[in-house]
Amino acid sequence: MLGKAIRVALPSLFLTLVLAPGAAGQSAADVLETAMARFEERTSGIDNYTVVMDVMGYEVVNYFEKEIIDGRPTFVLRNRSGSEQQGAGLFYNGFLQVADRAALAGRQSVNGYDCHIVRVDDFSGVDLDPETPDDQEDFKPREGTFFLDAGQYLLRGVEMEGDFQRDGRWHPTTIKIDLKDYRETDGMLHPYLLEMSVTGLDNAMSEEEMQQARESLEEMKRQMEEMPANQRAAVERMMGPRMEELERMLNSGSIQVTTRGTELTYDALLKQCDQLQELAAENDERLFYRAEKVSTWSVAEQLEHIARATQLMAGAIEKALQPETAGSGRPSLVGRAVLFTGWIPRGVGKVPASTEPESASKEQLGSLLADARRALDRLTSRLPEIDGAPGRVNHFAFGDLTPRQWLSVIDIHTRHHLKIIRDIQSAPGSPW
Repeated sequence: MLGKAIRVALPSLFLTLVLAPGAAGQSAADVLETAMARFEERTSGIDNYTVVMDVMGYEVVNYFEKEIIDGRPTFVLRNRSGSEQQGAGLFYNGFLQVADRAALAGRQSVNGYDCHIVRVDDFSGVDLDPETPDDQEDFKPREGTFFLDAGQYLLRGVEMEGDFQRDGRWHPTTIKIDLKDYRETDGMLHPYLLEMSVTGLDNAMSEEEMQQARESLEEMKRQMEEMPANQRAAVERMMGPRMEELERMLNSGSIQVTTRGTELTYDALLKQCDQLQELAAENDERLFYRAEKVSTWSVAEQLEHIARATQLMAGAIEKALQPETAGSGRPSLVGRAVLFTGWIPRGVGKVPASTEPESASKEQLGSLLADARRALDRLTSRLPEIDGAPGRVNHFAFGDLTPRQWLSVIDIHTRHHLKIIRDIQSAPGSPW
């Protein structure tokens, strides 16, 4: 299926792109030497970093560890256990092999950045991934263009033509990627938005797999047709573009894949708890104020609901960490949409009775929020398990979720209600 094909190609492509500035650092004279120096300077005090990415609705935790190869720093994509992920390799030495083949081809604006254009017209005889046996390689570039901005010397874009291996045969493939929104993650500058266009994947898929993809698309459409109108409209807003991409790929062989980084960390959840406690300490006039045009719940009731829901979701994480919960269930269509967009539409979902606010007093609210914080604190020692745990526990609306997905839902749900609180605060006549 399409998802399988993308997942096979993505790890090696991703590492190629991230490490390209350093790997081509010996070519095109001053530009690439400067790019290499900047890369080494940025990574001098970094031993590892973690980035959580949403790839077409699926959350992927990428953990990178530094290694020194021929005196140069590079980062290897690994599992949390320390083992290398399939398809991940050491590309730095490979790019150094093409240093004498690269050339500058002028300047070009890429997403508002003035970029140097670096061309590599021939990758023949170059082993970009020496740790992977030749018969296991899945992508071989033939030629490529890299766009390095003239300010920070970060990689801003890539255009590459090569061959993708599928079932023992090689298929011509063209890849174009924009790398946007660089942010610091554990001290490492990393692109939080990657927009990738791939053509030629239809030639790499069997007719049976194409048919399976078509059937999956039709099943998604059928599920949406059976939803209540308001829920269907919300899902169409979130998932419509993804479904259009899949349909375009099936019809033309071209697909656009958007990969978004999330800023979710455990520390961020704890900071949210602090923010909730600060709101709960406000005076009664503010705390119990209602803005009916925004929500029928007061600020206090929003906070109470968050606290009750967080405790339940933290419990679901603990349950999903148990061996007997391992399974193959997946998020529902709505769940995939929410995890992908990080957004819950208002007025669509039904609140479980167990999380309905019960008009708690200010003192009771403080106690409930403290209980929610303690529920998250219990997870502290189990964070390494959470990242890769195979267990799944069902969410009434979002389907079967892994511990990491549940952690994401806690974050998304809390931000959803904090936004409602901000709207209450800014409503006409509000005492805030």
